[in-house]
Order: sequence, then structure tokens, then C-alpha cells
Amino acid sequence: MKLLRDFMSVVSLSLTLALLAGVSYSKTVAGNQVNPIPFVNTPLVPDSVAPGGSDFKLTVNGTGFISSSVVQWNGKPLATNFVNGSQLSAVVPAANIAVAGTATVSVLNPAPGGGTSNLGIFDIRKPFSAASFDYYSNLETGSSPNWVITADLNRDGKPDLITALEGDNAISVSLGNGDGAFQPPVPYSVGGVPIAMVAVDLNNDGNLDLVVTRGATFVSALLGNGDGTFQKQLDNDLGDLGAYLAAGDFNNDGKLDLAVPLSSGKVAVLLGNGDGTFQPQLLFDAGSNRAMAAAIGDFNNDGHFDLAVSVFGDGVVSVLLGNGDGTFQPALTNQTPFGPTTVVSADLNGDDALDLVVGSFSGGFSVLLGNGDGTFHSRVDYSTDLGSFGLSTIDLNGDGKLDIVVPDLSGVTTFLGKGDGTFVRRSDFATGKNRTGIAVQDFDGDGMLDIATANHGGSTLSLLKQVNSVLSRTYVKFGNVKVGTKSSRNVTMTNIGKMPITITEIVILGDSKQAYKQSNDCGSQVAPGAHCKITIAFKPTRPDPYRQARVRITDSAVDVPQKIFLTGRGIN
Repeated sequence: MKLLRDFMSVVSLSLTLALLAGVSYSKTVAGNQVNPIPFVNTPLVPDSVAPGGSDFKLTVNGTGFISSSVVQWNGKPLATNFVNGSQLSAVVPAANIAVAGTATVSVLNPAPGGGTSNLGIFDIRKPFSAASFDYYSNLETGSSPNWVITADLNRDGKPDLITALEGDNAISVSLGNGDGAFQPPVPYSVGGVPIAMVAVDLNNDGNLDLVVTRGATFVSALLGNGDGTFQKQLDNDLGDLGAYLAAGDFNNDGKLDLAVPLSSGKVAVLLGNGDGTFQPQLLFDAGSNRAMAAAIGDFNNDGHFDLAVSVFGDGVVSVLLGNGDGTFQPALTNQTPFGPTTVVSADLNGDDALDLVVGSFSGGFSVLLGNGDGTFHSRVDYSTDLGSFGLSTIDLNGDGKLDIVVPDLSGVTTFLGKGDGTFVRRSDFATGKNRTGIAVQDFDGDGMLDIATANHGGSTLSLLKQVNSVLSRTYVKFGNVKVGTKSSRNVTMTNIGKMPITITEIVILGDSKQAYKQSNDCGSQVAPGAHCKITIAFKPTRPDPYRQARVRITDSAVDVPQKIFLTGRGIN
């Protein structure tokens, strides 16, 4: 019960602005055509290329596209071809991908109405089969951070971090330097415990604003000044907040609206006025007991935004199909494991139908593949440690397939996608205490995505840098092995960088280390593009579990030694 109470006090935010529509839609108000705010689906097609290539065609799927929509690369327009209301294509010049790095892709609809979509991330890097991370620093934030998001608040092209601070009744802003370091955090009091946040442009002035759910009742908007600072908050009292919130143009009037789940099981829709204020809430039934998260998507391909809402107490994710005017049809329910928390939408298998990924309080997440008509296949469950407080769907390794990153009680777990909607648990990476949120972005500009997690048990964010020393896996399970016999597993370490990696040490540590042995052919260096093999043998001497053991690898590619966690059980 304590864990459940703790969870309720550090509930998190899910904003996946990944949409798919097949028609171009605009709204006529008082005789004038008003363009909608577009949204971009993930993944982009392609979503990465190797540096130094030639011009290529980029396909952007989404919804709310019109004939005058423009695809933007790092905020600058590309020559754009309108295919239909759910697809655009653009030519990316070779000069834009000459060197490794990360770009943002968005879509701009012109006035009247209109505005800029959410951002898609595009990696300029060589793809690889896996990804490894180095726990390289803790970033001081403030007391009991319970969520973190990333956005470019001061329009300098460098990702910043925004953290919700439960202990300080505030949010903090840490502006990024673009090299993996951040400026000291600047706090903004919000007058109550912040629960969830989104960074969006509410008043269409080109500056990102923040929307924060706080306390038990308030949704507050802080308008941005474009330099990383914010104006005094504007409050809306909703009465019984659930946890997360999402933003989108639900009535196609060119003004951002909000969807806020409520503890009653309903979801409140606040239609925006375009100036940071909102109309009185419209209520729609999602379930009966504590709606938690909302994700946006055009799940039935009719050109209107729909909602997927996780209902914690009911154990379901409900889909509310939108009518295009800010109202929604009765909920269609889909069963999930106990206590669904975060929900995000993305096209996981490339069939042009949006899918759902639902985090669970009981641990792990579920994948529900979409049929394209608002219905979904039965869920497939994936397990992690207890408490999946947020997740991200993103291509970590540049292979064009979406992966899933999950913070849990042990740290961060990555699941690599096969491109067909299924996933393989690949690696586990330790972070700080009580992870309760996650942000994924290229914080140091090297073309490889990094991770930030909020450490609710302290006053820091953990920053995990993606590194060139890549382990094929960091969690080796031997299962049941007969006492006195031996079982072996291999782990491959590959150098995907341009410089040799010097190996200082490979050693087994932990209380159960006597049951494990390792051998390797790594030598003292691993050349660029080369790999070596680490063989781990497990030989139990008694019928007991052997859980407290790990391989520690110290090399020149990481600041903190990498670890391979080992588990096995001896049986008679």
C-alpha cells in the first residue's frame, strides 16, 4: 500500500503526439477557413540515416495536413509535397546530414489558425543492432523530482530539461548547453505539488509554454517568453485530477486543447482560446475508477483526433473516438494488467494503423496493435520490475524500428523492436533511486539518443549517455541448472565508434560470484568496427538461487564501468 500511495503522489505524464489521418481537414468559423494544428506520427520514414549520404526523400505521416503544410528540419522549411491529409513528403539535402547529430522534424500549417506540430526526432548516425548507456552524471534539480520532460525552451536548438518537484511545489528548468551539460536549474513555484507537464505552444507565438497539473484539482498554464523563462501561471480548477494530460487540436480550430483524466473515471476536455486560457470543461466517460493517462491518435483514420485513456481502477484502456468538434463517442474498452498507468500511441509495425503501449503499476507494459478502425488486437505483455512509471517509444539504435524504454525500480530497461510490433528485452541500466519519469533526447549532439530519469528518492536527475562500447545484453538469465553441472552464455561487446576502446578490466563481483566464471577474447583493445566475446559460465554447488553477481567491464568508452547482471538457480 505504501508503494501505491507513493505512486499516487508522483504520478506521471504521457504525451505521445503520434497521429494518422487520411483526409485534409480545416474548419470554417464565421465564414473564414481556419487551418488545424498538425501532428506528426512516429516513426518518421526513414527516421535515421548514416552521415555523409546524398539527398533523400523523407515521408512524414500524421494528421491535420493541408495543401500548404510545410515540413521543417530544425525549424527551417524543406521543399514539401502534399500527398494527402495524413502524409507529406520532403526532400532533405545532403548538406543537412553531412555529419553525425540529431535533427528535429515538424510540420507547419499557415494562418489563419494553423501552427507547428509536435517534433519528430531524426538521427544522423550509423545504425546498429543494440544500444548501451553510461550512467555518466546526476543533475541537481530540487526536492523529490517526480517527472521530467525535454524541450527546446529558448529556441537555441539545444534540448533543455523541465522537472516537476514534489518536495518544492515547483517546476525547475535546466537549459542545455548541447554538450550533455546543463545550466543550474531555475525553479518556478506553482503553488501545489506538480504532477504532470506538457510543453506546447498554447498562444501560437512560436514560444513553448508549459501546462502543469498540480495538487488535486488545478491545471496551470505558464506562458513562455522564448528565452527559457515563464510568465505567472493561469489556473483552471477541475476538481479531481487523475494523473497525466495530453494536448491536441480536438476541434480543428487552430488552437491547442487539453485532455485531462480525472479520478472519477471521466476525462475532461478543455477547448483552448488560443491565449493560454480555456473554455469550461467538457466531460466524457472513460471508466469508473481513476482515469490516469491520455494519448492522442487518429485510431480509425477518419481525420479526427481520438483519445486512448488508461483507467487505473478498472484495469482497462478506453478508446474515445473523436467527432472533430471537441466531442467524443462512448468509450471502447480494452483489458490491461492491474493498474494501467502511462499510455502512448505509435505505429509499431509499419501498417499505417496506430498501436498502443500501456505501462502498468504491477510492472512492465502491454502492446495492443491497432486494426485501423478504432479497435485493437488482444494485448501482449512484457515484464519489468514493479512499477512502470512512464515509458518512451523511440528508435534508440537507428535501425528504423521503434524501441521501448521503461524506467522501473531497478533503473532503466530497454526493449528493442523487431519492426513487427514485438520486442526483445535487451538491456538493463542502473540509475538513481525511485525512477518516476523518463525523457529521451540527444543531449550531447553526437547523433545517439540519451536518457534522463527523475530520481524521486533524492534531488537529482540521472543522465545516461549512449556509448560506443555496445553490449549485446546486460542481463543474463541461466534459469535452472543441475548442481555440479555447467551452463554457458555469451555476451558480445562491439566498438561502433571511430577510436579504439581500451579494456582495463573484466571481472565478476557480488555475493554469488563463486558460482560464475568468465573468459573473453577482448585483449587490451577493441578496434573500431570490431567486437569481442565474453563467455560466462554458471556452475551451482547447491540447490539455491544465485542472484547477487555481475560482470564489471571497465573500458575507455565509459566513465562508469558497464555491468552484466547474472542470475541462475541450482537444482538437484
